[in-house]
Amino acid sequence: MVVGESTCGKSVIIESLKLAMSKLHGTSNFSKVSTNKLNPKSILSHQLYGLFDMDTKSWTDGILPRIMRELSANGEI
Repeated sequence: MVVGESTCGKSVIIESLKLAMSKLHGTSNFSKVSTNKLNPKSILSHQLYGLFDMDTKSWTDGILPRIMRELSANGEI
């Protein structure tokens, strides 16, 4: 997760990490490294991470666990 003010270099950091990951995997095409962008301030924390319901003892995934599961299922992480 990269969070910061405008023009602080978040996009440059992300592109640098994508390039480094591409080189580690032996490819020069860093477009194969997937990224997911979202604004964490636009949603509540339980929507972002998930929520445990004490009454039913069940877990409801938030956006981040769903993204991680999808990436894992596709073999991207």
